Amino acid sequence: MTDYSIGHKQIDGWIGGVSYEVAFWSSYLAQEQHRTQILSHLSSKEDIAQPLGSFDPAVLNEDFKVLDVGCGMAYHNCPYIDGHKIDLHYVDPLAFFYNDIAASKGVDLPKIEFAMVEYLSSFYEKGSVSLVLIQNALDHCFQPVRGIIESIKLLKTGGTLYLFHHKNEAEHENYIGFHQFNIDMKDGTLTIWNRESSYNINELLAGCARIEAEEINDHIRARIIKDNDDIPATQTDDVNVLAEQIMYCISHLMDPGYTRKIQQAARHQNMLHKVASLVPSGLKEKYKAMKHG
Repeated sequence: MTDYSIGHKQIDGWIGGVSYEVAFWSSYLAQEQHRTQILSHLSSKEDIAQPLGSFDPAVLNEDFKVLDVGCGMAYHNCPYIDGHKIDLHYVDPLAFFYNDIAASKGVDLPKIEFAMVEYLSSFYEKGSVSLVLIQNALDHCFQPVRGIIESIKLLKTGGTLYLFHHKNEAEHENYIGFHQFNIDMKDGTLTIWNRESSYNINELLAGCARIEAEEINDHIRARIIKDNDDIPATQTDDVNVLAEQIMYCISHLMDPGYTRKIQQAARHQNMLHKVASLVPSGLKEKYKAMKHG
């Protein structure tokens, strides 16, 4: 049985990235042009952003359930495919923060639902979802392999998990904050790895799903189509694991030194993003290209 458990190191890294994400979106929504852009996009009734392959028009209706997991506040995806209205849910573990940010900025945005990708089947009914979208988010979670398996549990037979991510983002970001895993293509297979472990996703899902994956301009795009319910089992009971993780986080938050550290990080990130918002976007892109080059 493959080990895709979640350790305290991964939890610590993820918690350390929360302040960055919250500060980023708070700064982003503070700018009128960004608020206008999001609202204009949502009202345009554009189709879901990324190419997904074809769907039978007969199933594209308001019962066609889609989860946009790890959506942040970008709202890249609108609830339409090929002009058909679908049942789209925006899902993110930081939903409470993001909904508060939208309310504080006075922006009427669709509510984001709280769920963690590693435990999706505890939040949504198994076999009830036609499409799961995860874009530039899977590599930000505690354990992306568990996230893939949980997504497949939710899918109907023939349903699709669509992934689109920057290649090897943790390596580029030096394993700071949310960036604890890399998504890559190795020897023609979809691979998730970091400095401690590596997972061949094609091999892991060989009995239950088909994978179509490719590298495009330093991005990895994959369609994982569910064939059956012969899904790899988790090593331990998910409820017990989640309870242990919750108690671990609570023990951190009861430590005054740790909470001071988190508060200082939040203030620091807020200041950085306010300053960054004043820098022209072209200059920021040049800096990122130099950093990653």
